[in-house]
This record gives sequence, structure tokens and C-alpha cells, in this order.
Amino acid sequence: MSLIKTNLSKINERIKKSAEKSGRSASEVTLVAVTKTRSLIEIDELEKAGAGIIGESRVQELVQKFDALKGRFAIHFLGHLQTNKVKQTVTRVEMIQSVDSLRLMTAIDAACADLGITMSLLLQVNASYEEQKHGFAPTELPAALERAAGLKNISVRGLMTLAMLTGETEKIRAVFRTLRECRDDMQKKGFVLPELSMGMSGDFEIAIAEGATLVRVGSALFEKE
Repeated sequence: MSLIKTNLSKINERIKKSAEKSGRSASEVTLVAVTKTRSLIEIDELEKAGAGIIGESRVQELVQKFDALKGRFAIHFLGHLQTNKVKQTVTRVEMIQSVDSLRLMTAIDAACADLGITMSLLLQVNASYEEQKHGFAPTELPAALERAAGLKNISVRGLMTLAMLTGETEKIRAVFRTLRECRDDMQKKGFVLPELSMGMSGDFEIAIAEGATLVRVGSALFEKE
């Protein structure tokens, strides 16, 4: 059994156990395999192992790989997206998880309108309140979602966040809890937001405990423990 197949099996088992421990079903959590910087050979192994969704973070790399990937996976875009690269992106992905400004949201809607398509989005929330991070502040979400509701070629499916880089579990948990609470508050206002994308290789089990429906795992899939 290949390293990638072994790792994927272990991660799926960890997802299952984490979900069940939290009183959830493993079917409520979807793995996004992060393939940034990974070779096509490695991605071939992912496909053989049964991965269905991959995530890319750089537009240039997405474009370079796309012909070899299309039709084989659902592709999500995960990284910071510049507005001048929106047209290259929306024709190649099923979801953009990292919409971090009204300007970007509007640009995506306009590009999709030109193409006659609708794009699924997640709004990136700076739930750790770190100055260096992109994303909407929690207090900005109501206005952002109101704006999104007026755009015809996007569909906001939920929220995404990045935890702070720390070994302190409770600080990480607090970030994920903040995102879930943001989602719950917005749903009370009438917005339908089924997806919470949070958690990566080092913290996805904490994210699942706090309600993640999408976990973005890269290094744990490709590297030896």
C-alpha cells in the first residue's frame, strides 16, 4: 500500500473517530486534500486512494495542473485570490473557499455573469483577529451576506477560517468556536450556511469537535509521520 493511500486511510479513520466522539456522523465531514506544490504523480496516487476533492491555493499552479486534473476531482480554491486572477479561477473550480472582501465577491459575481455560471463561495472570516490575516471581521458578516444575497451569480455556502499558529489547543479551539458561533448567529438572521471549513493537518480533529464540515488536509496526506 502506498504512503498516500495509507495516510488517507488513517486520516479518514481519525475523522470518523473525531466526529463520533462529538456526537456527529463521519458523513457530516468532508476531506479536502490540499495539493498545493504537490506533483501530478502524487495527485494520481490520491485519486487511486479514493480522494474526491482537492484544494489548490495558487492560481498559476492551478492553471498549470488543470488539464491533467479536470474531470477527475472536484477542485476548490483555498488561497488568497487577487481580483485580476478571478477569470482564470472561476472556470476551473467548483468552490472558492477564501472570499475575503466585498471587492473580490463582486468581481467573482461579475466574471461568472459573463460566463453564465454560478460559483459556490465560502466567506473567509478572521476569527483569530490577527492583523496579518485576510478575511471579514465577524462584525462585518451581516453586511457581507446582505451584499451577497443581492448578487445573482454567486452562492455563499458557508464560512472558512484559519487558526492561529500556536501549540495551545484552547486558543485554536476558540478560533473554531468563534467561526461556528458566527455561522449560528447568521443563520438566526435567516442566512443558510451549511458549510464550515476549518482545520488543517495539525488541528482538524479540534475543528471537527467544533462543527467543521470541511477539513483541509495537506502535509498529513503526503508525508511520513
